[in-house]
Amino acid sequence: MVALRFRARHADMPDPVGPLSERVLVGFRRAPGRRPLRDAALIAVASDALLGVSEVAALEVADIDWNSSTILVCRSKTDQEGEVLYLGEPTLKRVRE
Repeated sequence: MVALRFRARHADMPDPVGPLSERVLVGFRRAPGRRPLRDAALIAVASDALLGVSEVAALEVADIDWNSSTILVCRSKTDQEGEVLYLGEPTLKRVRE
């Protein structure tokens, strides 16, 4: 929306975002601080375990072994055994939060 408004402003066109669009956007807004922490946790997991977006998206909290600081990553639907990868303590702290 910001990009559309920017483009319209520089082309001397009317604002393309109307009242209906504004109401829809309100529904997408989250409580402050909640989403950045979640994003930081996902980025930290991806970084520690060297995972791609699809691998991170497939993870579940149950895949984490809190005692050994590891996570089980199945790389595909047919990968029944998966791979156990280490997560650092700062990453585990973010995930817990």
